[in-house]
Amino acid sequence: MISVILTLVSLISLIGPAATVDEPRYQWKFTSDNGQYELKMISPLGERPFVWVLFDNKSKKTLYKLTGDFASRTALISDDGMHIVVIDDWSERRVVSKDLEMLLFFRNGVLTKKYLLDDLLKDTSNISESVSHFSWLVNDDRLTLKNGKISLTTYELTHYEFDLPTGEIISQSMDSLIGSDTIYVYGPVKKKTESQYEIEVCHRIYGKIPPTGVIYFEADPQKMRGYRLEHPQHLTVIINDGKCVAVKPFILNQCNYRKNRRQ
Repeated sequence: MISVILTLVSLISLIGPAATVDEPRYQWKFTSDNGQYELKMISPLGERPFVWVLFDNKSKKTLYKLTGDFASRTALISDDGMHIVVIDDWSERRVVSKDLEMLLFFRNGVLTKKYLLDDLLKDTSNISESVSHFSWLVNDDRLTLKNGKISLTTYELTHYEFDLPTGEIISQSMDSLIGSDTIYVYGPVKKKTESQYEIEVCHRIYGKIPPTGVIYFEADPQKMRGYRLEHPQHLTVIINDGKCVAVKPFILNQCNYRKNRRQ
């Protein structure tokens, strides 16, 4: 009986943290960096469309209203209260399609520019998907508005810089790691020798894949430390000239390459 109880306790301890990993993320208020402006939802819960107001903490006045499902997204407010950017950076939309609205620009509560998933990704399968969400943005840093601009980087390692007042793209560039012969893939990696590895490609972002679907590459053992590769472990790697130049923390589990091979 005691052994049964201990087993149940250990199972609960294992399930507990995992259960919180993919819980919905909701926020009913967003604040500008200077603390003066707050975007608040005023609709009763469950009533749609959701209505939000921009409130000026200094004047104690409501400046304007706008509608949208922003609670599970990230909303950034300019320090003058005029501009709001809404990014669907951890999308709870269950069905991924190219026409999903991912980036919205507002001026005084009026939508001025929007970008669909297909506008921002070359291939809309280049995402990371969980049981209830999907992500498409690198989140190394907290999203912020700086000098009237906002910068984003996708899992394709495309860097975007947007103009805040207009929402237009100011610049678009590829990460310096990506070249014409780069292989950027996700799949199970296995260690062959001290510095030799192989990956069975599950998902491909860039690069030519051999007919076998298996790529052999070299890697600095120090770079691969922390990965237990005696047995295959799924990793996202960037390979240039047969050498791994980066391991990225993205789980590209759409596995577009594997699916296409099976068709």
